[in-house]
Amino acid sequence: MSFAAKSFLAVSTAATVGIIYYVHSNQQSDRERLRMGIERDLERQQRKLENRRELDRQAALTVQLEQEQQNERRTITTTTTPVSNVASKFERQGEKASSFYINQTMMRDRRNARAFLRKATPTGP
Repeated sequence: MSFAAKSFLAVSTAATVGIIYYVHSNQQSDRERLRMGIERDLERQQRKLENRRELDRQAALTVQLEQEQQNERRTITTTTTPVSNVASKFERQGEKASSFYINQTMMRDRRNARAFLRKATPTGP
């Protein structure tokens, strides 16, 4: 075998080994990236599920809070006396209700309602 043939055989063998090594390492890195992608997808799905549960929990708490606030408003509304009721109460007793007294009564009821709301409204997280 001539020197040129031996050198061509050596170079082609080295090139073949290099190509095989490159393809093999490329496949390994592709497999690793696929594995990491699957793990990321599983983590993402887990976070999405946790976020969904938290959103549902917060929605339930919001509904509960709104119901409590409506109940408090109903309580305040039933405890306050409208102007017509105050006036009719005095007229039934044979007296005329003065607008000053009616205004004073309404202002007192509003102050009481505001104070009740301040106490009943939760502050902070």
